[in-house]
Amino acid sequence: MSIANQNLLAAATVAHGRKITSVKSVSGGYTAAERAVLVFEDGSSAFLKAAVDDLTAGWLKEEYRRELGGWEAVQSDSTGFLAHELCDSRWLAENIAVIVKAERAAVLSGNDLVHLDVRSDNMCFASDRAVLVDWNHCRRGNGKIDLISWLPSLDLETDMTSWDMGMEKLELLAMLTGYFARTVARPSPRPGLQQLRLSMLKAAWPWMCRSLNLII
Repeated sequence: MSIANQNLLAAATVAHGRKITSVKSVSGGYTAAERAVLVFEDGSSAFLKAAVDDLTAGWLKEEYRRELGGWEAVQSDSTGFLAHELCDSRWLAENIAVIVKAERAAVLSGNDLVHLDVRSDNMCFASDRAVLVDWNHCRRGNGKIDLISWLPSLDLETDMTSWDMGMEKLELLAMLTGYFARTVARPSPRPGLQQLRLSMLKAAWPWMCRSLNLII
């Protein structure tokens, strides 16, 4: 952890009410940020993530206002989405209204603690527990969002390519797919993150189309 972030260590000490005894830098992730595991005097630990450029700082500051979905943006300008050749312009024109309607009907409100970035690389196993890490997207809402957002990642890593779901989850799936469709349609200074989003879109896209009875 750099000297420049000593103020963050001081803030962590105040927040946890315990003295930090060690700081271990952690590599990985898809954004420009310093990451570290803090160990406190009582043996407990916490994960610290600090932005190192304006782009990542903006993401971390704006998480609660971050837009989900994206099919209306694709409907307005489909050029970037169509460049990935998941469908042609005629197919999209004929079916986009159905997809947008499903996305608009997605229920986001609720009283669950929602992680909003559930993937295998944000999970670890501690003894007999499965633990989610990297909670900078968390908020209160519909807990089914986490299930839907995890399934494309699971699809990429296993042979599980189809799930049965009710209408509520189907609408959340349309919203999630819309998020990936919108974000891959524009250039990104983070090639690794952009490739991950494209992979997730390619996993979720046929699943969404099947669920909405749309023939590609």
